[in-house]
Amino acid sequence: MDVKGIKTGYLLGISLLLSSIFYFFASNWQGFDRITKVCLSIALILLFYGLHILLVNVVKHQRFLSDWMLIATSIVFGLSVALIGQIYNSHADSYLLFLVWLIPVLLFSLITRYEPFYILGFILLHLMIYFYLTPSTYFANWNEHQYFWMLFGVILLNAVIFYASEPILHSKTMKYGAFAVFHYVFIFLTVIAELPLYKLISNGLYVIVLAIGFYYWSKMKANRVLLTLHGVSATIYLVIKGFNWIADYFGEWILFFFLLLAAALVFLSVIAVKYISANPMNKLIKSLITILVTFIATLFATSAISGLFFLMFPESSIDFLFFFAVIALILPGLLTNWPVQITYTLLATGFLLAVSTGLFHDLFFYRLLLLALVCFAIYVMKQKGMRVFLYLLLNLVFGSIMFEWFLVHGVTVSLLVLNGVYYYLQKKDKATHYTALILAYLSFITLTIIDVSNWLSIVYNISFFLITTICLFALNRDTRRWEWLTSFIFWFLFIGYKYYEYLWKLIHKSLLFLFLGLVILAVTIYFEKRMAKTEDKLPRFKQKWALILAVVLLQVGFVTYQSITNETLLKEGTLIKVKLVPVDPRSLLQGDYVTLRYDISTIPDLDDPSTWNEKVKIVLRENEDNLYDYAGYVYENGEWNRPYEKQPGDVIINGKMNGPGEVIYGTESYFVPEGEGMKLQNEAEFAYLRVGKKGDALLQSVE
Repeated sequence: MDVKGIKTGYLLGISLLLSSIFYFFASNWQGFDRITKVCLSIALILLFYGLHILLVNVVKHQRFLSDWMLIATSIVFGLSVALIGQIYNSHADSYLLFLVWLIPVLLFSLITRYEPFYILGFILLHLMIYFYLTPSTYFANWNEHQYFWMLFGVILLNAVIFYASEPILHSKTMKYGAFAVFHYVFIFLTVIAELPLYKLISNGLYVIVLAIGFYYWSKMKANRVLLTLHGVSATIYLVIKGFNWIADYFGEWILFFFLLLAAALVFLSVIAVKYISANPMNKLIKSLITILVTFIATLFATSAISGLFFLMFPESSIDFLFFFAVIALILPGLLTNWPVQITYTLLATGFLLAVSTGLFHDLFFYRLLLLALVCFAIYVMKQKGMRVFLYLLLNLVFGSIMFEWFLVHGVTVSLLVLNGVYYYLQKKDKATHYTALILAYLSFITLTIIDVSNWLSIVYNISFFLITTICLFALNRDTRRWEWLTSFIFWFLFIGYKYYEYLWKLIHKSLLFLFLGLVILAVTIYFEKRMAKTEDKLPRFKQKWALILAVVLLQVGFVTYQSITNETLLKEGTLIKVKLVPVDPRSLLQGDYVTLRYDISTIPDLDDPSTWNEKVKIVLRENEDNLYDYAGYVYENGEWNRPYEKQPGDVIINGKMNGPGEVIYGTESYFVPEGEGMKLQNEAEFAYLRVGKKGDALLQSVE
């Protein structure tokens, strides 16, 4: 086992230990009380920081481990913040959780200049923004102006990160990540978010960005990766825009227009490719033009032809469309020697039409004919992208044929065998070789998810974990990089998805991951001592120990302070009983919870839509049923809605406007032990809140 193998072992082992902590916290196990859980979280933060110090000062080999322990310290702090929210029933997946987690990560980034902290901070930043814009426990009533400027702010933020990534951060991961998010949010703003007032501005800006980007990344500062990402983004934008137009103006004329547009795009691409000079960068541009035009023209032509067929011949059989696709599109694409842009568009359009009609036909012959045509096309095609497309269709057709004899389980096993055999036998064509590996992994991980008998599910889960783990150790990362990376991604997908699987309880998964993590670490240490060379580098952060310690103490201090504050409120706050209506989801980080809505969530006197997100104070008063209701008094914008004098027993609670007449109190999430949410959803009628002297509230219990 070489140094890279040792690193892989440590990475997998540490990841499993962190997953074990995450699953344990999320399980909301009732064997520990609140204070014990808080103390455990603090102890884990100090444990990983202590390991960092130990590895820096005592252990003289594998210096990367001390760096990883500092990353683990930050991750455990984030899990501890989520645990505090779970224990004291704060909002599930609140943006504040990610904001609090982000602050020390940013401090660590500034202190250490370590790329994993940049990446973690980038992820947390966007999770914070996402949950601020779309909270999981209530509906955010943003108006059009607010939503536009917040999304545009995210676009500008990623533009800044992109341009700072190389000269300041020295991180290609941040560079490409910010570039991708920039385009994703811009596309969302222009063609997905419905903002009529800003439609012209947003679309105009993005078209300008696309035009400048193509010129800049191809001529002024040539960059193959960024140009490719730019082209993919432009394609997605045009396709979504085109389908929106078809949906809005559906009719014969719009379908004829898109059919002619597809033909024009192909014709122009043939001319453009012919006159582009043959230097290395222009070779990429030619390939991009061919691939992107084929993709766009295929989708437009497929939609137009199928739409026109059903509009003009509503009584006709789909047999006509199937054989039209085979005879007029697929066969000319296979048997003629036309320019590749025409050939690929004919083939792609023909196969999409044939597959979309043939797979749903009653006659089994159609699927067999499709299978033969796809196999023949894969054999004669030379272009990698087209072969990948055809291989994907082969899986689709083969799967539909298997459905004639098997259910989902049998079909998935068949696809696993098909792709496994193809991957093993086909080694010359790397494109379909890697595609087969990805599809084999997809089929395999699907077997760990679908509904089968318990013993078979256990076999599939154990087999998947063992095979992916063995691949990560056995594959050479230099010569078989893509296979190793694919195995690495699916290993982590498997570990992550187990959080949402209900076959085993989270507490059991936590114990299993703890055991597996310790085993992998033990095996790694064993081989490290016997076979591997060590990585003898100077400690990266040794000279910055004081600043790092200050941030760790800040983390511990926050967890401690938040726990003490909440315990004080639970002890001294006024206990009130309110009526509720619950629903049951699972949090991203905090386990099962019930989303609550109270009678006091609706305040009729707050009907001004301009006051959204404003802080308010609501007066609650006990009624004859011993429930606290809205007393008719609300404090907003520095004044009461009507003259108010506090009565004995009145409780004033802090809230925040969430649209006309809607108030949230920060107590809308009630975390429950795993598997008990549905029972509580069906039976719960009332909630008990503790309200402090300043109006802050905590959810104590539900009955």
